[in-house]
Parts: sequence; structure tokens; C-alpha cells
Amino acid sequence: MHIIVMAIGSDGDVNPMLEIAGELKSRGHSIDFFANGYFEEKVRERGFGFVALGEREQYELVVRDKNLWEPRKAFKTIWNNLKNYLLIQYQLVEEHIKPGETAMLSSSLAFSTRLIQEKLGLKLSTVHLAPSVILSREKPPFMPGVQLPDCMPTSIRYWCMTMIDRYALDGVTKDDLNSIREELGLWPVRKIMTEWMHSPDQVLLAFPEWFAEAQLDWPKNHKFVGFPVYKSPPTKKLSEEVQSFLEAGEKPLLFTAGSAMAHSSEFFKVARAAAEELDRRAIFVNKFDRSLDRGSTGTQRSERYIYSEYEPFDLLFEKVSCVTHHGGIGTSAQALSCGIPQLVMPFAHDQFDNADRLESANVGLRARKLDLSEWKSSLSTLFKDETIKQSCEEKAKVINSAKPAKVLAAEAVEKLGV
Repeated sequence: MHIIVMAIGSDGDVNPMLEIAGELKSRGHSIDFFANGYFEEKVRERGFGFVALGEREQYELVVRDKNLWEPRKAFKTIWNNLKNYLLIQYQLVEEHIKPGETAMLSSSLAFSTRLIQEKLGLKLSTVHLAPSVILSREKPPFMPGVQLPDCMPTSIRYWCMTMIDRYALDGVTKDDLNSIREELGLWPVRKIMTEWMHSPDQVLLAFPEWFAEAQLDWPKNHKFVGFPVYKSPPTKKLSEEVQSFLEAGEKPLLFTAGSAMAHSSEFFKVARAAAEELDRRAIFVNKFDRSLDRGSTGTQRSERYIYSEYEPFDLLFEKVSCVTHHGGIGTSAQALSCGIPQLVMPFAHDQFDNADRLESANVGLRARKLDLSEWKSSLSTLFKDETIKQSCEEKAKVINSAKPAKVLAAEAVEKLGV
């Protein structure tokens, strides 16, 4: 089988799709992987055919847009960047189809594959990496400023979510998408984010059921596969500077604001101050913010602290005592699989809902703001609370003893066929 895999988003969106694609390749299927040119090296080192969805510079320009990290502006910012390329993506996919052999596997926002499915009849498996993508009326995701408690009467909760869908989601996407659909000879649609985006063929939930229990209004064709936790290729190693730092003392704290967060100066100021006041060694991983004074090698080392632009998290997380991060689903899953407690400071997107679920699972705490006093208190709790430590160990055992998510996902795609 020839499988077109499309991943729209940051490393946290691309990495799980790489894991699933790698398993499919190991089973003898040919893979063409579609992603922004920013990820070309990462894709090619896995041995996949690579098709660039835009230039690297385009990706970097988008992540540097401050509106991308404003909760009330983030979705519109994403859509304004995505809509202009849907037809181009459609054409690229169409050019790589092998009649009678091709199926598609795509992340939530890969709308061009959904259009191809409708127009040309190819089978499509939609992969949702985080629960908040499924905008349930039964149990709405945790959203900043729009928190609908379970105790709220069902009718009111349904009305609220209907209004969000109609005005905040369809209000942004519907006209643009239907204009594109008209060019393709497709009928107009509505409820883009609550219904249309889910493939009628198959929906894979790339998280376990204990993390987000299925609701009555979720897609009926869904299948839980668990977290496809990213594993670096054998050629990847920790930097010599960080490896040396790790070996020089007790397990440090780790602070990261995410691979695509280009506006993290305040995050790292609070992080550094918290580490200093708690008298803890710390590693700060940050790709974009040049205000951190790094040396020519990309790191700045002292006896107690070290900065690095990049480290393979699957190799690093098992060597730290706690991770403070933004709440991206990839980072969250990586920490869960390593059994380390998490302090989550969400900025936008799915991060608030992920943080809420991690706190509910008793494997971490959610920071409400960039506040030194709160971070110190929360980190101290994470160090001392034995129930959190035990929960982290239990969840790691559950994840690592289960059938790998990438295997379950690959099996599901094979059953889907062409």
C-alpha cells in the first residue's frame, strides 16, 4: 500500500505522525510524508519520500506571530495561514496519488486530504493528537475564559458549544472553505471543526482512554491507539555539554516552552528565578529566544544552569527530576512515558485542556500565570508529594507496558485499506 501522510503544525504534530509512518514503512508500505520544509531533514532521515508544504521561512514567520500565542486570536491566526495553501496542498497530494494503491493518513488540520477524500474517493484516516480537537458538547474541552462545568445543565452547555461552533469556528472557516470547495465542484458544508474535519472512514485518537474518556457525541468511527511517543533515530545524542552537565550533579529541573514558541522571554526569566530560589540545577531548552546569552556552540553553561537550543527529549526526560513546559501534547506524552512530574504553563491551543487533564490525572500541576511565587510553590509540591510521584510511575508503567500506539495505528490503517 502507498500511504500519503500529512502533518500540519509544529514538532508536536509532526513527531507522532513520523512514529506511525515509521511503523507502516517497517511493514512494507511506501510512504510519502507531507510537511513544511522546516521538517525536511527530520523526515528524510527516516527514509520517507518528502513533499514540502511551503518553505521553512514561511513556518518560522508563522510561529513568530504573537497572535499565534494569544488564546482568543490563535485559531484565526492558524486559519489565515492555512486557508491560502489548501488548494496548493490539494494539488500536491493529487500529483502523488497512485491509483488503486494510495490511502491517506493525516493530522487534524490537514484539510486538503479531507477534500481529496470527498472529491476523489481515497480512504482517509484522521489522527487527532489531543482530546480538545474533538469539540464535544457532552464534555467540552477546557478553554480559557470559556469553562463549562459538568454540573451545568445539559441544555445550556449544548447551547454554549453551538454558539462557539457557529460564530467562533464556522464564523472563521466556513466562507473560505466553501469558496475552495466551490472551485473543486463540492457542495458547501458547515460545522467544519465539530463534524466535517473528522474522516468518515476512520478517526484515530492518539491518546489513551484514561486520558480522555470517549463521549456520546464523539465520532462513532473512532479508535483509541494511545500516545505515539516520539523516539529519536539512533544517530541522535544529547549534546556533549548537556551530557557533561547531567553527569556533574543531581538530576536537574527542565524548562521548555515548546519547539514553536518564539515569545518565551518571560517564561525563562521566571524559570531561572525559580531554579535559583529553590537552589536547584536546571536545564533551559529554547530554540527561538536569542535574548538568552548562549555561547557559539548553542549552549551556555555554568555550575548550576545550562541553556541549549535543542536536545532530544526522549533521551533527556529520563535524566531530569521534573519538567516545566507549555502543555503541548507531545511534550506531555513524553513526560508521562518517562514518569516525571510536570508543571504546565499553557499559552494557547490545546495546551489548557492538556494541562487540566494532566492535573486531573495527578501527574502534575497547572500554572495559572507567569508568577515566581506560584511556580516555586508548585515545584516544591511536585518534589514532595508522594501521591503525584506514585501516579507518574503508574502512568508510565501503563503507557510502556501497553501495545505501542504506532503499532495499533498502523494496524488500523492496514484494515482501512485503499
